[in-house]
Amino acid sequence: PRYRRMEIKDNEAYIYFDHAERGLRSPGDTLTHFQVAGADRVFTTAEAIIQDSVVVVSARSVDKPVAVRFGWSNTAEPNLFGAEGLPVAPFRTDDWPVLLSEGK
Repeated sequence: PRYRRMEIKDNEAYIYFDHAERGLRSPGDTLTHFQVAGADRVFTTAEAIIQDSVVVVSARSVDKPVAVRFGWSNTAEPNLFGAEGLPVAPFRTDDWPVLLSEGK
């Protein structure tokens, strides 16, 4: 599965994917390596849940999300997969300049 688009509803970001028609899954209890940012462009660790073939992302410290990143580090070991077992590709919804310190 690959990121297609993001939709904001209240304080949650809904992430839609291509090639996820049969749904998404995770072998763990909690999805990992999701980050969300508000208009201040400060990313924080986010909570994410699967709803069929959509991932809903939020963080208590971000009232109005504007960007989401997934698997955005050199050491990330994300646990989000398509129904066929293929991993979801890392992605970002923003086009902001990336600081070198973010790639740790």
